[in-house]
Order: sequence, then C-alpha cells, then structure tokens
Amino acid sequence: MNEEGDKVSNSSDNIYFFDLSENTTYESRDIQVRQTDKAKNIATGYINGTVVIGNITPEYQSIEGNNDTITLSFSEGLYIL
Repeated sequence: MNEEGDKVSNSSDNIYFFDLSENTTYESRDIQVRQTDKAKNIATGYINGTVVIGNITPEYQSIEGNNDTITLSFSEGLYIL
C-alpha cells in the first residue's frame, strides 16, 4: 500500500485486477484506473458510463489487448446503461 492507501503492483506478467462490489451501481467516472510506467509517466483511464455489478457472473472467455485497448470476452453480453 502507498501513502494514499492504494494497492501498488509491480507485475512482470502484466496481470492486474481489482474487485467491485456485487449489486452495486457505479456512476460515470466512479471507476478509474491509474498506471505509472518505469519512467514515472502517469496515465489515467475511466469508464464514461453507468456500470451495474450484478450477482450473475458470465463465464470469462478471453482477453486481447494492444497499447491503447483491452478487450474482454464473456459467454454472454454485458450491459452499460
């Protein structure tokens, strides 16, 4: 943990995660991710829409990514309101 209480990760396998509470609605920009590279450059991303976390979990299928985009695939559609 750092001084702000945030979890600090240093992973060579590029696998990072965080938990969201079930049966919770997150408003636009409530979910933000900040990344700092080895050169101390900071990038922040956020979800620009409402996210509802339910208690029915679709089966995770795959993940693909490049420098700017991460795509997660699930066994059923996800809804953004």
